[in-house]
Amino acid sequence: MFTFVRIAVFALGLAIVVATLLSATKTFVLPRAARTQLTRTVFRSVRWLFDLRLHWTRDYAVRDRWLALYAPLALLMLPVVWLTNVLLAYTAMFWALGVTPWRTALATSGSSLLTLGFATVKDLPTTLLAFSEAVIGLILVALLIAYLPAMYAAFAKREAAVTLLEVRAGSPPSASELFLRYHRLQRLEQLGEIWVAWEVWFA
Repeated sequence: MFTFVRIAVFALGLAIVVATLLSATKTFVLPRAARTQLTRTVFRSVRWLFDLRLHWTRDYAVRDRWLALYAPLALLMLPVVWLTNVLLAYTAMFWALGVTPWRTALATSGSSLLTLGFATVKDLPTTLLAFSEAVIGLILVALLIAYLPAMYAAFAKREAAVTLLEVRAGSPPSASELFLRYHRLQRLEQLGEIWVAWEVWFA
């Protein structure tokens, strides 16, 4: 019975690691949009915290200032959640392989994930497990370092697009103000260019 419990715990830990790696791959590496439940949960949780903070705030400038932080903070939370998932999953797997008590298993997992090396393992299975966790930890940190500049560039382009829209449609931008300004300038036929640009941005 106890052996069955250890097998089940190891399988659960392995499933969490695989799900976390798939989430990281679909979010950062896959060139096209792909839904992943873990990423959606992180973004929704961060948005819930922002909505809680801004629930009674109706001032546009205050809401805009706070919500500008939403996407960057949510993206920075993703690696934290992924590393935490891997840490806890490997803790379960180390425990299943006989590293007890749970506190020792957690210390071994943390030492392996962050490549600190203060916790040692004694047999081949736990050594191989420690090596695999160290590789995953390095990969997740490398993903964060590699993709932060790309994400920053994407946000910079977004801010430039929003600034241009404020020039054309007022601050805060509104559809009616956009049509009025283009009508005054007798450039309604040029609105098609804006639709194309924002269609690309939404994509």
